[in-house]
Amino acid sequence: MKKIIFLLLLIIAGLISLFFYRLRMVPSQTVPTPYFFSSEYRVQTEKAENADILIVGDRMGNNLHRYMGLVVDQTSKYFQNPLNVVNWTEKNEGLHRTIHKIKKLKKLPPIIIYAGGTSEFVEKKFNIKDKDKILRNFKKFSDDRISSLIITFPFLSKLFYEFYPHVKLGQKTRFLDPFYNDGEVLSYIEMTYKLFESEFWNFTKEVKNMNTNFLVITPPQNLDATPKKVCSQSTSEKITKINEKIEALMRKGNFKPAVNMLQKLGQKAIGNAKTYYLLGQSLKQLGLFKDAKVILYKAQAYDCSLWRGNIIFNKVLITEAERNAIDVIDFNAIVNSNFGKNILFEDEIFPQAIYYEELTKEIIKKVKIYFDLKETRKEKL
Repeated sequence: MKKIIFLLLLIIAGLISLFFYRLRMVPSQTVPTPYFFSSEYRVQTEKAENADILIVGDRMGNNLHRYMGLVVDQTSKYFQNPLNVVNWTEKNEGLHRTIHKIKKLKKLPPIIIYAGGTSEFVEKKFNIKDKDKILRNFKKFSDDRISSLIITFPFLSKLFYEFYPHVKLGQKTRFLDPFYNDGEVLSYIEMTYKLFESEFWNFTKEVKNMNTNFLVITPPQNLDATPKKVCSQSTSEKITKINEKIEALMRKGNFKPAVNMLQKLGQKAIGNAKTYYLLGQSLKQLGLFKDAKVILYKAQAYDCSLWRGNIIFNKVLITEAERNAIDVIDFNAIVNSNFGKNILFEDEIFPQAIYYEELTKEIIKKVKIYFDLKETRKEKL
């Protein structure tokens, strides 16, 4: 009997120790993101808080700012002072940093424009070895009963979420460590999609309660940009040689036989970015633009080199924004509606100026709605 009591006391002591260990080690957080920002990370907010239009995001937002003078000029007649447009973007800024910065604002600008989604693979936000724990925590958060409890009582996250070392983010971007193999690359891609979806879902819900107008602009996808790397799991020496033979056919203008060969090869080369790219380009040359776009979007998504965004990020932006009644301008659709007809991009990332002019026209329409502008109305912000 004494042994049983002693054993029970040991179990109780162990459970108590585990409880206090989790309270000390597991961070208190609503959404189980695998990173946290250092208290040393300072955000300069003064200019952003005094903006009429605040642009946030990555290199896409930075490039958009070059054309915002058109918006200011076209709306100046409505105001005594021209709109103050502030560029608060960073070249390699992921959504996680954009959200962190906006949450630091004490005063929100009337309009916030998010133009990003092309730099999500740049920064190290988690350790790949913790992938399973991170996914299990997200699975728990997706349970409405658990998430409701955690939102109401944040300290309960310490009991529900599994512990693992979170990545500390500071003032400077923490670039990725080298990957050991393409299996790690694919795991990183999968987790990045999951994080982006969760971050943007959470952010759009918060934005609904903010006293501001939030506008999302999707990044255009350059479907003619060649994938930089084929994942090793989706290729072989034989597949590589067949792709080379097909490229030789394409150089001679033999696109129909190339399509036939690529369609057969695609059944074996699942996830091969090069095969999809060659098929898409062949379909494009045959004038089958709609079919070509579908295939080329796949080529983008299967690119094993993490140098740009892709259509998956765009779909997340559109789906979550529309779900939460947030305005979206699908800049990708504007640009790629001309796919196969014109030269769309000035380089691998940025569209031609003519398409930014189309984009600014759409932004002007939104600005007029947000400020309730009428032709006879003059006011000072």
